[in-house]
Amino acid sequence: MQDQDRFLTIFFGLITLIALLIILTNIPTAVPEGTKAVIEEDDITLLPSYRI
Repeated sequence: MQDQDRFLTIFFGLITLIALLIILTNIPTAVPEGTKAVIEEDDITLLPSYRI
C-alpha cells in the first residue's frame, strides 16, 4: 500500500509540473506600449498570438 501511495504521489506531481509548464509557456507576451493594432478588414491583431 505504501508503494502504491508513493507511486500516485509521484505520478500526480509529474502531471502537475507538466501542466504548469504548458500553461506558463503559452502565456502571450505583451505588445510594447505605443504599438498600433493591425486592422485588416474584420481581423484585429492586438497581441502577437491573439486575434479577435
